[in-house]
Amino acid sequence: MLDFLAALQDQEWVVHRETRLGNVVINERTDKLTFDGTSIEVLTAGVFEVVDGKITFWRDYCDMQALKEQMSGT
Repeated sequence: MLDFLAALQDQEWVVHRETRLGNVVINERTDKLTFDGTSIEVLTAGVFEVVDGKITFWRDYCDMQALKEQMSGT
């Protein structure tokens, strides 16, 4: 993952929907990322667990095939 992020030049997270139940936050968003001059947009769902105002556990779910296709330019 660190190699993947090392090439990251710019990012923006556009949150479309968000909900919370207790200490769990779920959001639906578009991750806009630029790697080595290539911009991609990935629809993502994120699940966060928050304790004392800090994220203690974070999981993201996205269409990896769409991500790979954008990264390769196909």
